[in-house]
Amino acid sequence: MNDYQLIAFDMDVTLLDGKKQITIKTQHAINRALKSGKTVILSTGRGLDELNEYRDILKDIPYFICESGACVYDNFNDEILYSNQMDASIIEEILTITEHQDLMFYYIANGRGYSEIEKVDHMDHYQMEIYQPLLKNNIRLVSNIREHIKQHIACIEKINIFTVTPEERIKLQKSVSHLPVM
Repeated sequence: MNDYQLIAFDMDVTLLDGKKQITIKTQHAINRALKSGKTVILSTGRGLDELNEYRDILKDIPYFICESGACVYDNFNDEILYSNQMDASIIEEILTITEHQDLMFYYIANGRGYSEIEKVDHMDHYQMEIYQPLLKNNIRLVSNIREHIKQHIACIEKINIFTVTPEERIKLQKSVSHLPVM
């Protein structure tokens, strides 16, 4: 192998194929890299809950960088090593800005995902139906996401907001562009 010592890979459209599977060929390549002494880590925008179905395949990967860097997880010791929470005032402003909009919130706190039952049941309305099985099977579903966010505001690491149309997404991005969020 080459001189590099660290391999970091993403999940969606990188590690996973079109069927959201890690192929045998990819598993063998990861194992070869590990056996040759390379450090292999996962670096993803997903939360820990969203990795559940891959845990057996990824059992030899020591670290997961999750939530686009907001959480670093020690896979061998089942321990969050680092967590970066969003500022509560930013979350409050996002809630105010989006108060009367048809949106789906999915947030992650302490590595665990939360969304609203009603919204997850209708993810096709938010153009996110491809992720419906993933969320239904792996995160915690609540009856009122805005109230749940307010109750857990001090430990939120990441918020995803899904809109009904691409035009609504652009409007949302403009309305929060003054905030330090992406």
